[in-house]
Amino acid sequence: MNIKNHIIKHFIKFKVVHSIPGRLRLKVNNASKIPQEAKEYDKYVVQGLKMLDGIKDVEFNYITGSVVITYTCDRWMSV
Repeated sequence: MNIKNHIIKHFIKFKVVHSIPGRLRLKVNNASKIPQEAKEYDKYVVQGLKMLDGIKDVEFNYITGSVVITYTCDRWMSV
């Protein structure tokens, strides 16, 4: 299986585990099983998400299997 397919297979399976205005935590299933060479591409995911209006930061934690997204509240609260 190539890296692209592996990333897509694992990152499409997530759920919101915590949400407060300005901060969102997602649980990524099987994050610990993502190979090291695939983890090197998370910077591109971060760059892409930061291009969205209001997204401040995206942090991956492969040990806990979570992704924390911080965003500007005023942008998303008015939608």
